[in-house]
Amino acid sequence: MSTEHRADHIADEFYRPTQDERTLACISHLSVFVSSIGFLVAVGLWIYLHTRKNQPYGAFQAGQAVIFQLLVMVLTFIVILIVMAFAFGAFGLAFAASSGTGEVAFGIAMTVGIMVFVVSIMVVTFAFYAYAIYAAVRSYQAQPFRIPLAGLLAGMISPMPDVRGEHRS
Repeated sequence: MSTEHRADHIADEFYRPTQDERTLACISHLSVFVSSIGFLVAVGLWIYLHTRKNQPYGAFQAGQAVIFQLLVMVLTFIVILIVMAFAFGAFGLAFAASSGTGEVAFGIAMTVGIMVFVVSIMVVTFAFYAYAIYAAVRSYQAQPFRIPLAGLLAGMISPMPDVRGEHRS
């Protein structure tokens, strides 16, 4: 038996998501690009696919998308708090250290604080969108794909079928 024929035979035994299921899973990951409405789209798709027991791959991927978006919202909030604390600390130090040249020191500290804030938010946003695109492509290709923490949490509600069609917990 040739390697190619054997691979085709094995692939017949794998779980195969339908085209609709893969498309909905992809849309759930790409929903991040429409801000708050996108989160609601992902939640709606997760509920829809989870209630349809014959689409476990799509339900798992939609669940990952929802949890990933929640985790990134929390991470963004934490980054904002840290950067704001840094910026206010820099402003306070510059203001307290100033004697007659306080305006220059305060202006420099303010500029640095704003730059750190903007760059931090840009990095988090870029990483979030890049990973969402990666997740969308992998889910559309029906690849077994788990976002590290989001996949674990989503799997507790909507287990992803493994390559043999069995459910993982």
